[in-house]
Amino acid sequence: MTEYLSYQQTEAEAADRANLAEAVRAMPKAGPKNRKGPLTPEERIAAIRQVVTSWQCARVEGLLVDGTTARAIVTVYDALNETNKAKMATLPVRKMAAVAWKLVR
Repeated sequence: MTEYLSYQQTEAEAADRANLAEAVRAMPKAGPKNRKGPLTPEERIAAIRQVVTSWQCARVEGLLVDGTTARAIVTVYDALNETNKAKMATLPVRKMAAVAWKLVR
């Protein structure tokens, strides 16, 4: 018979987890400040470019985007023709990242 050990989280571990969650919530948002609602396609691409230039992860439309993923999105976006740029700019950030990584690899 296999006995399973139950894991009891210590107070220090719980505090560390709470601090990490608070740090993630406090991450800066990329894009226009004081903006309510979804970003326009141009603002979305500009926010992703801002992540690339600062090389700091930031929230873009609620999704945490790191510098490497932002760089992949911008690289693919810049290589597209105007028709496909318009299509890619309308995609949600998560889908943009998936398409970019598929094309970069």
